Order: sequence, then C-alpha cells, then structure tokens
Amino acid sequence: GLYKGYGETVNAIPADELTISLFRNGYPREMFKELERLGGKIEKKYNGVYNVKDISIIVTQVIVIKELRKGTHKALRILAPGADEEEIKAFLEEYQRLTLPGEKNNARAVIKVSAKENQEIFQKIWRNNDMKDILDDIMNVDERINEKVEDSQRQTARDMILDKRPLKEIERYSRLPEAV
Repeated sequence: GLYKGYGETVNAIPADELTISLFRNGYPREMFKELERLGGKIEKKYNGVYNVKDISIIVTQVIVIKELRKGTHKALRILAPGADEEEIKAFLEEYQRLTLPGEKNNARAVIKVSAKENQEIFQKIWRNNDMKDILDDIMNVDERINEKVEDSQRQTARDMILDKRPLKEIERYSRLPEAV
C-alpha cells in the first residue's frame, strides 16, 4: 500500500525508509515474546518506542502509549482510555492555534477518537465551559460538511432534471438512491 501508493514511481520511496507503526496502550509482553520467537529483535529506542527488527525489510515500531513521557506526543497520549485531562486541554489549545486545513482535519480526527475513549473527561471539560465552543465546533464540523454535500447533490439533481437528463444519469451523478 504505502510503498507504492505515495511514490510517483515504484521505489520512489525505498522500503528501508518506511516504518510500520503499531500502537498499544500497555506494554505488549506476549506479542514481543512471539515476535522474538519468530526471530525478531526488540530494541527500545526511547520511552514508549520499540523497534522490531529482523522480521521484515520494513522497520516496525511499537508505540506503548502509557510509557510516553507526559507532555510529549499529546496526539497519541490523548487517544488512550483514561487520558490526562490537562493533556487533552493542552491539545485542544494547540488545535485552536492550527491554521492549515490539513492539520486542523488531522487534529480534529484525533480529538474525536479521544472523545469516544474519554467521554467523561470531555463531558467534564464541556460542562465546565473550559472549551465548550471549541468542542461544539469540532463535533459539528462533520454535520456541516455533510449538509453542504447533500445540498450540492440536490442542486445537481435539480439542474439535471431541468436539463431533461435521463433518470439513471441523475442518480449516478447525484448519488441519489434509485428509488427516488
């Protein structure tokens, strides 16, 4: 996938420059034992980050979220159940400072996953008005995007009907169900 998917040509990104990352909340003792049994070598790169070597030509990293130092890798740390409330708030503050749409979208995705894993903490933050506006905005963005897409699809269908296009063509371009 990634090997061929991101380069313009085959080997544009050499395999030895790729990394596969696995994320675990706690230390995966049994998984590491099995990987070692299969001939892999586990190397602790730094707190919370382990490289698995000699299993694949592509380096595999195992990230143990609970071992990452507090204040670092907030985007990963807030994904785990029982995330620290202060780290969640700090990440929300960082989200507010982002300006590039791609960065905001990625941060919004992290926040949504974290909110599912840490509902009580997010509800507490929201109830205390600490960051109510930010959270309301993040949680409602998808709804606004879907509404815009649906409006656009409806307008496309109307225009095609006025142009007397065949029903099958209208369904295909507007993604309306055939039963309409």
